[in-house]
Amino acid sequence: VQAHDDRPRRRLLGVLAAQGYAPNQRVVMMSDGGDSVRRLLARVGPEAEQVLDWFHVAMRLTVLVQMTKGAGPDPGWTERRLRDLERLKWLLWHGHARHAVEEAEGVADDVWGMEGDAEGEAKAKLGRLHKAAEEFATYLRNNAGQIVDYGERHRAGERISTGFAESAVNQIVAKRFSKRQSMRWTQCGAHLALQARTRVLNGELEDAFRKRWPAFRPLPSPVPASGNRSDTVGEVAGQAASAAKRETRVGAGGRSANHAPSRSRLMAAAVATCCSTVLVRPR
Repeated sequence: VQAHDDRPRRRLLGVLAAQGYAPNQRVVMMSDGGDSVRRLLARVGPEAEQVLDWFHVAMRLTVLVQMTKGAGPDPGWTERRLRDLERLKWLLWHGHARHAVEEAEGVADDVWGMEGDAEGEAKAKLGRLHKAAEEFATYLRNNAGQIVDYGERHRAGERISTGFAESAVNQIVAKRFSKRQSMRWTQCGAHLALQARTRVLNGELEDAFRKRWPAFRPLPSPVPASGNRSDTVGEVAGQAASAAKRETRVGAGGRSANHAPSRSRLMAAAVATCCSTVLVRPR
């Protein structure tokens, strides 16, 4: 929780260091263009390349398209505005930031002009569309330096979006704050709960406990490296055969007698035992 965490820079540097980041290394950082995120990234790595996340650009464009379809006073006007938005998307995809800003401002002006001639509910819808178009033009203007050629990056196999991170934020944060699911958290409690939940999803919670309490759920001993695989399988097969013979003798002297175990049964027992040994080897 940003309002509670008093060391966001150190926390971010710790995450980057865990990923192999070295000081003064050139990295590419993607964000939604927020001022607080931009300032934090500038403090972490002034030499870093900051890229406006395509996920947020496309999401805002999609909202404008839907609003235009519902606010158009006539089909012809709506069709022209939709073509303008399609051209705006093309300009952004190919990294033409200056032309994209001009196109967004033109869309906002066209909506404003139509709003002046409308009345009633149509005027209210065009007013909301005009406000959204103005905000999108301002958003592009403020982040023009972070707009890149997304098409070229995509063809080169480079990442252009952080949709997976947005999904994780929605799972960890939004359900506790924004989705109104009858949850009430203080900033301190939410901050601590998010740290624990993040470590659970990353599979790091047990390791964090072991750093504080080394005896917590100790890891199983590794399988000895000496000897080859065939010797291990042969030894396990011998143990399985001895166990099966003892079972046969017990059965003969007890309630019912078992037949001698077949070779396939012994090998199945050996393989099962060997596989269980390999699976518990610590990662």
